[in-house]
Amino acid sequence: MRPPRSPLGRAAEFVHHHFLGLVVLTYAGAALCPAPGLVLAGLDPGGLLPGRPALPVPKLLLAGLLFAAGLGVCPRAVLDVARRPRLLLAGLLARLLVPLGLVALTARLLAGWHNPAEVACVVAGLGLVAAMPVAGSSVAWAGRGGGCPALSVGLVVASTLLSPLTTPLALSAAATLAGVGGTAEAVGPAGATLVAFVVVPTAAGLAVRAALGAGWAGRRRDGMRAFAAAAVLLLCYVNAAGALPQVARHPDWDFLAVTAAACLGLCGGSFAAGWWVGRRLGSGAPPGVSLAYGLGMSNNGSGLVTATALALPADALLPVLAYNLIQHLAAGVVGRLAGRVGPRPA
Repeated sequence: MRPPRSPLGRAAEFVHHHFLGLVVLTYAGAALCPAPGLVLAGLDPGGLLPGRPALPVPKLLLAGLLFAAGLGVCPRAVLDVARRPRLLLAGLLARLLVPLGLVALTARLLAGWHNPAEVACVVAGLGLVAAMPVAGSSVAWAGRGGGCPALSVGLVVASTLLSPLTTPLALSAAATLAGVGGTAEAVGPAGATLVAFVVVPTAAGLAVRAALGAGWAGRRRDGMRAFAAAAVLLLCYVNAAGALPQVARHPDWDFLAVTAAACLGLCGGSFAAGWWVGRRLGSGAPPGVSLAYGLGMSNNGSGLVTATALALPADALLPVLAYNLIQHLAAGVVGRLAGRVGPRPA
């Protein structure tokens, strides 16, 4: 008989089963009532005491998500992935090349668009998405879809560790496609942010689980799931609060349409390529599921931080925000197609 769930477990399960609708409601809330999100984006608990480093709330939420992800992974499984690195290396290479190739294709297809400035913004925004490491939320999505948790975490951590090298290269390529310059020089601080708020908390979660044991982590599973669900929705709201109100007040329908189409093409192509690579090189469906989510889901929270550092125009942020919504919608669709989203664990 299934044991009774705690209130936190029931809350996490509710969010899991209604996540797509909740993301849409979150974006609607950001468009109609952005003030709390703008306050949270600037809230700085680390700056309350003199001499303390700045730790804005969104970065803390991101770190908490990755700590929870690391806590949920068996260290032995991570070692198994490290001993058989072919899938991980193939996934990292595909993660670098496939999205940039799709961005280049998008730039070519939009060459005849009536407004070159809009094309530049779309391509720049998509290039920023392509240049970011794998999203931490891909671990949870891949787990729900029957993927390999260790491979998913490995993609997040390895792509983040490599980001100080790969992100400037990808941004330079995207800048060439978009016809803008001066992007690579400002990426250094963003790379340091990724290491501090993605790599370190993930490693801390793995270390805590190794030190305290699977039993300790299991007893806190419901609490960590509830926190992760709330953190993802809050991050979506905070990130959208800065750009969506302007879109809601003064919509430019043709720009919105071309942005949505471009994001759908990039997201769908990346998911499909990841699935193909994983099934081609792996054994069974789990590697394909993990690589599909790894290629299709980008760390767009870090992307927005990088966009601020690069002083990109506001319209270039819209593809990043649109992709953030579309990748979660696509993640749910992919999971349902696999027949694995929504099972109740015993």
